Amino acid sequence: MALKLPIKMLVLDLDGTLLDDNKVISERSKRALSQLKEKGVCIVFASGRTNFMMELYREPYVVCDYHISFNGAMTEDLAKREILDHVSLDSESCGFIWDFLAEKAAAYTAYSENMMFYKEQNNKLISKKMDKYVSLAASENIIINPARTELNSGETVKGGDNQILKFVAYEEDPLWINQFETFLGELDQVRSEATGYGLTGVFDVNVSKERAIRKLCDRLEISDTEVCAIGDYDNDLNMFNVSGVKVAMRNATKDLKKHADYICPTNNEDGVACFIEEYII
Repeated sequence: MALKLPIKMLVLDLDGTLLDDNKVISERSKRALSQLKEKGVCIVFASGRTNFMMELYREPYVVCDYHISFNGAMTEDLAKREILDHVSLDSESCGFIWDFLAEKAAAYTAYSENMMFYKEQNNKLISKKMDKYVSLAASENIIINPARTELNSGETVKGGDNQILKFVAYEEDPLWINQFETFLGELDQVRSEATGYGLTGVFDVNVSKERAIRKLCDRLEISDTEVCAIGDYDNDLNMFNVSGVKVAMRNATKDLKKHADYICPTNNEDGVACFIEEYII
């Protein structure tokens, strides 16, 4: 039987979209994705998360063909365990950003493909986030041990050998965020984007979910009109530029909803599964 909406690729954000507030994918959503996969639809998860914080969300836990991580800085073919795209920050910009954060931020991290870098005073925050994720994976009998290292200076990050893909500042104060974005505006080779409440991500200027999806579509010979994208936050907005079908969660930001073709139930109400069942399969 043909699909109701003739799509060849489904791109899903994770947090606030496919994941419920406990960071779990429901059995109903897993079944819906499996049905899509059986009909030949390419399943892509696109997240601001690092690659190792997406590690659980693949088979055998859930069907998925590609991971787009770091907000678009890395794309992985899950079946082949092959990195298809990798866009890191230049070492000079890394140095400037680390120095700014070391002086002015209460909590921040930097990430390469295989490592998280953090300051000693951030250890409690980082451990809490990591431990919750590791415990969730363990409950599914999946062992994950993300690598992390504590830095007392930024020399390791500044050197360029680690190919930093993302910085994250954990700050909710609008005045501080504005100051940080003003500073970043002076650096030609970087861009910032809120990837969640109180999270400001910093990436290479060319990084976006839109760019990563477009490159993957070119590789797979899939047109924009054959893509359906579902998200909840403002960093998902540029996904709509390469999607023929644009879907926002009911819990999405006002701006994302404004640009969506469809609004589906919230992430805690199996919104993704509801949309797939009603409009695609």
